[in-house]
Amino acid sequence: AYYGRYTDPAGEGALRDLETVRNSGLAQANLAVLVPLAPGQEAVTDPLDARAHRRMMSLQVAAYDADFGEGFRAAAESAARHLREDGAEAFFYHGPHRSMVLVGLFTREVDFVTSKGSLGESVEGYGPRIKALQAQFPYNLLNGYPQFKVDGDGNRLSEEPIGSFIVRIF
Repeated sequence: AYYGRYTDPAGEGALRDLETVRNSGLAQANLAVLVPLAPGQEAVTDPLDARAHRRMMSLQVAAYDADFGEGFRAAAESAARHLREDGAEAFFYHGPHRSMVLVGLFTREVDFVTSKGSLGESVEGYGPRIKALQAQFPYNLLNGYPQFKVDGDGNRLSEEPIGSFIVRIF
């Protein structure tokens, strides 16, 4: 079991809590140690950082990458903050090569629906909350612009921009 999160393992709070656990009387509590989190599992301090909601899903409405410039991560954070100011439940998520702007938090159990397909098979789709957000944020912008599906030669395959879509937060 785990108890607490600490930015400084030698800090007063971490050492106090370690001693509390060791003296708790629980079986094997005297063996308690401070353990570092795996890379990428550091404490989340910004409430707009989607990593605080791991294992949930969200609607990706924008992404920024190196083609935007070296400030692409800051651009995603700024976009999420602006959406929050406008009342949206927005987040940013930094991947190794791309930063995403996400809206809403969803679970499969609550926010997806199952219906019968044309061949009688079960088909899973987005529920009403997701569809409502997609109506508000219909596209997934890249570096501030709509993206289009293209073929290998760069020719557009459709006139409709790529839509927003659900992603899992890792």
